[in-house]
Amino acid sequence: MSIFTKMRNAFGGGVSIKIEMPRDFAWEDKVIPVQVHVTGHGTEPRVIDELRFHFFDEKQGTRSNSGEENGINYHWVMDDPIDVPAGASVTETVEMPLPFDVDAIAEASAELGQGSSMTEKVLGSIMRGAMRPPTHIEWFRTSVAAKVEGARFTAKASKKLRCRNARGHFSVGPVRF
Repeated sequence: MSIFTKMRNAFGGGVSIKIEMPRDFAWEDKVIPVQVHVTGHGTEPRVIDELRFHFFDEKQGTRSNSGEENGINYHWVMDDPIDVPAGASVTETVEMPLPFDVDAIAEASAELGQGSSMTEKVLGSIMRGAMRPPTHIEWFRTSVAAKVEGARFTAKASKKLRCRNARGHFSVGPVRF
């Protein structure tokens, strides 16, 4: 074990984490299943107080060629404690909710703009556009930070995933275009 690995484990509370998740998702999925693999400290048991999930677009803070500001920046916390015995590995499967509930949006947008006045129709159209998930972002990243009881720092891991709903991209079953 190198000195850098020892330092990383010491600052990460003596645990290391890896995550597994699907390579792509669609907004209609509502959740992304994430398997979090935690490897504990060699000689002492640890308790993970919480898992902090961060879901964001790969080009966060940059502007696309069309001038649109990218801006998906979603945080979610699972605060169920996870016991990790000394020298053991624990796998926890977590369903991370997506920041947009497409079914609820469709239901709410059907009611918007049903009024007879032009103002109500225009406002309904603007609201429908603001509620929809973005279609101009193709690549997202999910990072997970494990907060270890008594530790000052967290152990982290991240993965990149693709949105199947991105504009110009669609899929039919397992075939992606």
